[in-house]
Amino acid sequence: MDKDNAQFESRISKIEDKLENPKKSAGDIVFQLLSSLLLPAAIAFAGLKVSQAQTAVQTHSAEQIADKEQAIALINAQVGQAQVVAAFLRSLLSENDQEKQLAIAAVIIALPAEGPQLVRIISKSDASPTVREFADASLKTRQADLIAGLYSSDRDSSLNAADHLAKGWHADPDLTTKLLQAAQGDESNTNAIRNTLRLLQQVDEAQLRRHKTEVEQFIRKVRTITPAIKAQAESLKKKL
Repeated sequence: MDKDNAQFESRISKIEDKLENPKKSAGDIVFQLLSSLLLPAAIAFAGLKVSQAQTAVQTHSAEQIADKEQAIALINAQVGQAQVVAAFLRSLLSENDQEKQLAIAAVIIALPAEGPQLVRIISKSDASPTVREFADASLKTRQADLIAGLYSSDRDSSLNAADHLAKGWHADPDLTTKLLQAAQGDESNTNAIRNTLRLLQQVDEAQLRRHKTEVEQFIRKVRTITPAIKAQAESLKKKL
């Protein structure tokens, strides 16, 4: 009886041992190995994705901030220009011819885009012939000074002249002719040639096409000066 009990207990012990420590199959072993390798990789991959997402959010936020700052700067500039225009308007509408002339001389320089437009209106509609003549002469003198400024030996001065011409005279039907005439006098000034090409790309297309032959001749002359000028010349040619 004791012997039977001992055998029974031995069998029970073996069953419990198998339940507590089951024999692992080859598949179980492979799964365990793969798990030990893939789990750290999965965690690292998830971490990378989180990091990339955070970077994308930060970049997007930075771009949004930059866009907002640029928009605010533009609005502030426009408000500033409006304030300058308002400051000049009273003098431009004055009954005193001398006050008008002083305002014309100032506004045409202070406001590169709006100034010439205001002075053109005055040159055609002011009640005083003296003021109209002064306004017309001021426009011509300012434009001539800016075209001469393109050929300044100072790069920034040349660029500034080009910027003012683009803003205030891009619709002038005679601008293309005047630019090409000035270029014939000095084709060795690379700053001036680059700025002239840039300006010609900004003039009204109808005006540019009216002078297609002259513009093409200018392009052929200057396109071999430098690779940068050649690229500009080719870009201008596409507009003809």
